[in-house]
Amino acid sequence: MLGRRCILMTTVLVAATCLVATLGGCDYTRVEEPDGIPGCDNPYHPDLLLLVSTVTEIPHGASLPMSLTVTTSAHEETYHFTTSQRYDFSIHDIEDEEVWRWSDDRPFLMVVGDETYTTDAVLYFERLDTGQFQLETGMYTLKATLTTEGTDTEMQGPAHACTTFWITAG
Repeated sequence: MLGRRCILMTTVLVAATCLVATLGGCDYTRVEEPDGIPGCDNPYHPDLLLLVSTVTEIPHGASLPMSLTVTTSAHEETYHFTTSQRYDFSIHDIEDEEVWRWSDDRPFLMVVGDETYTTDAVLYFERLDTGQFQLETGMYTLKATLTTEGTDTEMQGPAHACTTFWITAG
């Protein structure tokens, strides 16, 4: 029963993330199964499920929606943070070079805090105006990071999820 509930919750979560964020495409990555995308190999956090979503293709200069959904697979888990920042987004080119980071030039309070995640999802959402950057047409990787230091039982470091998207000629 719990397994069916978890699968149903995950399915609803993926659909809701895509619908709420009004995204044209949706992809997700379990933390321990990064789909071979460079920079997303993170075998820690076995009970944490991160879903990163964006459109699959975007014209150059258009606004890029990005969402990160955080949930756990079966139970409540409290994660520790060393600043007020809870998540980050970055864009990497085909050689895995970082070309943009959401948190650059953003101030965060230097305070310790906790977030408790359960099977109920938490959604973080941002938009990026790609016209601000000199991004060439091609494939890019959107990397979402939960900036945690770990839990009470383990200090695992940040958790990542990735997906790819294409920038096409405007």
